[in-house]
Amino acid sequence: MIGKLRQFQRVSPLVDVSRREISAAGLNAVSADPAYSNAYGSGWRILPRGIEGPHDAERLWISPTWEVYERWCFVRLCKAVQSLKQEYEWSTSRNHRSRATVSFIGSNAGEPRIELLLQPTFPSGDRSSNSGFHSISGRREPDIVLACTEPGQTFRWAVLDAKYRTGRSNVLDAMSSAHIYRDALRWHEQRADRAALLVPCGGGAPWLERPDFIHQHQVGVYALDGDTDPRVIVQSLFDEVL
Repeated sequence: MIGKLRQFQRVSPLVDVSRREISAAGLNAVSADPAYSNAYGSGWRILPRGIEGPHDAERLWISPTWEVYERWCFVRLCKAVQSLKQEYEWSTSRNHRSRATVSFIGSNAGEPRIELLLQPTFPSGDRSSNSGFHSISGRREPDIVLACTEPGQTFRWAVLDAKYRTGRSNVLDAMSSAHIYRDALRWHEQRADRAALLVPCGGGAPWLERPDFIHQHQVGVYALDGDTDPRVIVQSLFDEVL
């Protein structure tokens, strides 16, 4: 196995690398090369089976980095919401109303009901939905939705799409999803109050991160990494939807 991996290191495109540079576009291009694909497949087979023991002794599923970042963002935001609304009673539900992978739900007498939804489904406009979620065009599944139901059934909500991307061109390209979600998604016929990206590092397109820009256009970018206080992001959303 080691000899096979060393052989891969001596063939193109791996041998042609002259400088360390990582980008989503570059990785996509390299991954299409047969030699790289074979090396990747060998490494992938090592991880699920383990190095020692019988082949069926161990199974290890490793999620891609972007999926790990999505789940991490959801957990951080759930903790932030709970911290800001300590007077609420919080519970977690899986497949709540069959509209989201996970729902984090908060309630307090006389206060708006708050839900943080992971990957809710917005069916296309010609499909019915008991949740009130739908898309006026094609089916959509944004990463995170913050939904608030005020007494009297007033619906306010915001969409967050986690993108494991940095750099100007990558962030600007990813902004298309924020514009699509803001334009296409509906909850009880109401458009999202805000649609923004979550990225692991700020500075790629700094004007999109400015609070005044986000407040004016209701789209933008929030940088969320290990050093960021997610309560700042949640409070910004609360100022819009509560």
